[in-house]
Amino acid sequence: MATSRPVLAGQALPEATVTLFVDGIAVGTSTGAAFSLVAPALTEGAHRWTATQANNGATSSRATEEAFTVGTVAPTSRTHAPSPGTVFRASPMTLSGTASDATSGVARAELSGQGSAWQVAQGTTAWRWNFSPPSEGTWRIAVRAVDLAGDVEGAGPSATFAIDAISPETTWTDTPPANTPSASASFAFTANESGVGFECSMDGTTFLPCTFPWGVYGLSGGAHVAEVRSRDAAGNVDSTPARHAWRVDTEAPAAHWTSTPPALISSPSATFGFGSPDPEALFKCSLDGAACLPCSSPRVLGALHVDPTPARVEKRVDTQAPTVTIQSLPALTASPTAEFGFTASEPATFACALDGGPAFTCSPPVRLGGLSHGPHALSVRGVDAAGNGGPAAPLLWTVDLQPPELTITTASPAFSASPTAMVSFTVNEPAESGCSLDGRPFAPCTSPSTWTGLLEGAHVAELRAGDAAGNTGPPTRVTWTQDTVLPTVTVITAPPPLSPSTRAAVAFQTSEPATHTCSLDGAPAAPCTNPPLMEGLAPGAHLLLASAVDLAGNAGLPAVVRWTADATAPAAPELLPVSSTVNMPPIERSAEPGTRVTVFVDGQPVGEVEVAVWEVGAREPDTTILSGPLEVELVGEDPAFTFAATLPDASFECSLDAAPLQPCAGQWAFRSMPTASHALAVRAVSRAGVVDPTPTVRTWITDPDALPTRKIRVKGSSCGCGAADGAWPWWGLLAPALAAKKKRAVTRNRTTAP
Repeated sequence: MATSRPVLAGQALPEATVTLFVDGIAVGTSTGAAFSLVAPALTEGAHRWTATQANNGATSSRATEEAFTVGTVAPTSRTHAPSPGTVFRASPMTLSGTASDATSGVARAELSGQGSAWQVAQGTTAWRWNFSPPSEGTWRIAVRAVDLAGDVEGAGPSATFAIDAISPETTWTDTPPANTPSASASFAFTANESGVGFECSMDGTTFLPCTFPWGVYGLSGGAHVAEVRSRDAAGNVDSTPARHAWRVDTEAPAAHWTSTPPALISSPSATFGFGSPDPEALFKCSLDGAACLPCSSPRVLGALHVDPTPARVEKRVDTQAPTVTIQSLPALTASPTAEFGFTASEPATFACALDGGPAFTCSPPVRLGGLSHGPHALSVRGVDAAGNGGPAAPLLWTVDLQPPELTITTASPAFSASPTAMVSFTVNEPAESGCSLDGRPFAPCTSPSTWTGLLEGAHVAELRAGDAAGNTGPPTRVTWTQDTVLPTVTVITAPPPLSPSTRAAVAFQTSEPATHTCSLDGAPAAPCTNPPLMEGLAPGAHLLLASAVDLAGNAGLPAVVRWTADATAPAAPELLPVSSTVNMPPIERSAEPGTRVTVFVDGQPVGEVEVAVWEVGAREPDTTILSGPLEVELVGEDPAFTFAATLPDASFECSLDAAPLQPCAGQWAFRSMPTASHALAVRAVSRAGVVDPTPTVRTWITDPDALPTRKIRVKGSSCGCGAADGAWPWWGLLAPALAAKKKRAVTRNRTTAP
């Protein structure tokens, strides 16, 4: 329940007086057939209540106890998946996260999409929710937790993501003509979505990432087909790539004469016939070295000049072959294209050959495209006007189209309590590595890579590698959750403070997924189930410590359960002679505290009565430190303390230097204390679970290197104490002896004599 003062109500006899008990302690009375009482302010956590009714001098036994939980602190929740801004191709989506509540425990996690009605997720402290968005677009999912007390988380976390199931469409914006003599081509393209990537394929090869403008070079003669497709951020791929087909014709058509005039004519006109095997060939004609002009067969030339005195013909002999020089290229490149320039020592025509293939006519610059992964060789040979062919000039280089592969070898666990994380990795080739933490820019890193000072919550590390050719591999992701919050254990059900059974079961819950250990009566802690079942308990007081260790290895403080097992039947009560002669004589005597006495007269039961038990100071025990340093300014050895309480069956809780209180015995000694001021706080806890509201605190200063003679200040006075041999006398203060006495209650039960 979400209030610290719940209303306790029930049914009783109309004339009865009802006494209400919470956790075994009376908290008030009420009257009437339908009674109710507002309980005093209760602590957070599990409680139990009961009641008795008194009518006509007789008091009933206590009703069966009812359990309830007080929880006024709202629970908290957080999401782990998906990451903010993630784009998905389709639904349904699975969201996951955790919820926690330190008091009553988590009842459920609720989620709402785009302001819709709240729906309950699967699980409690670790939850999952399958969500099918009805449409594409950006979605925001709100999360809130509800605890067992009915408290609802206020402004909880949210997860934002996008749904995109539509593939992009790709179109050409620039392509080569359907027929071209060029061995190279350039393309431009676009898509109907922004932020997409493109992939290109040439002549049916595998699609590879590309950018526009996209160029291909060194194409062979014949038909070619280029395709391009786009891929959006959600991974949707254009299923109908844009396609363009064209033909490359790099061979000049051959021309031949079909008719020519004689070598020597006297006519000023001449007729020439010519043709070509290529039916689509066009012709150009030149007379006497003039410019070539379009012409057709037959070609009739007229008004030719007649030279009566033929000129002398001179002929030059050239036996020197041209030398070709190729411009250098990087020995290693990640590009499937290459462009080469080259020169010759004299005017020449050139023939190129790639990777030992057939030679083709070329001229600088030569552009090659669609090169495969691996080594390549280009040779260029020059031929001068005299027909002299020079040696081939070689050029060697390697195309590396495969990015390096980075493999994670070791990484931090999925849940870690350490503010430091480390990732080790290997790369399948020499490369430079880069790391990014939680979306920050990539920075150079080596294996192992370590991050320190991490904050609470989920973290993502991305690692990638780039080789010498400029290829960068896709990032490899490592995710983990930084968790330094200690798990808390809350007891749900426990045996009553005084139990007649030698068996006991304690049910508890933790604030997050965890493993549990239990320690009974000071035994070493061992793994246990929930609830742990304890059998064959010896009579007397028992102490159970239930601890939790979460997925990150955080060990929380133990939950403490105390009770007393008493399976021995009480002794018969002692009776006093009836001294009254009236018809309703008082019958009285004492019996074992905490028992119910049934009175018989002449063999017939005439009434029952509860025998009360109380202890001096049972509600608030007082704690006293019996021995140990007294506000000592300087202590040169390890101190030891003993302490006591005003209740004989009380236990103790201790804290050193403001650490959380933990169970301790009636004495505590310290070893290897550092040089510093220290403080010990001790408080007593009664058998009923009531704690000393004002713990006793003792302070001192430890200095192992101090001189043998030390100054002590006790309550404003001081004295010098020393020892020649360096020994330090033990100083202690003996507190007054404390005694807690159980008292028997003599309760009178007046009955009507038969």
